[in-house]
Amino acid sequence: WPQFNQKLTSKVDPTLVWTQILSVIRGSVEAIQQIGFRLSREQYLALSARIESQVEGEHQREVIYSLFEAYEKKKRELSAGNEPASREWDDADFVTSLYSQLKHHGYCGQRVHYLSVDECQDLFPAQLATLGFLCSNKHGYLFAGDTAQTIQLVNFRFSDNRRL
Repeated sequence: WPQFNQKLTSKVDPTLVWTQILSVIRGSVEAIQQIGFRLSREQYLALSARIESQVEGEHQREVIYSLFEAYEKKKRELSAGNEPASREWDDADFVTSLYSQLKHHGYCGQRVHYLSVDECQDLFPAQLATLGFLCSNKHGYLFAGDTAQTIQLVNFRFSDNRRL
């Protein structure tokens, strides 16, 4: 956090920024369907306050997206010249890589008819969407969780996951 522009970091809480990166900018269902697996600045700024209530207005959203870009740039700088296994990865990178492989090459293992996911409030939407490749029954999912017991920095809402 101290490595980023203090004019930006002083305006937002780091947990809010990380939650927005994992849950919305990189980890939303809409993000994993985009080229580059992220929402563009325009897409992120266009989100309704009704949908994304944690962020206080467009200015704060601008600051968050600028910090996201700085974070991605820092990851690229730290990874420059490294072999893929030695590059800087975060949870969103792992999930989008897995999602992309499954989307383009399919899942070769045995599919299940029903899939139960407990503590789903600790998973961001892209993680839950990736599970969709494992189940042969589009109505065969049971998600259980309690949003009051979230331990991960994820902006989880059951209503968001109905689209999965």
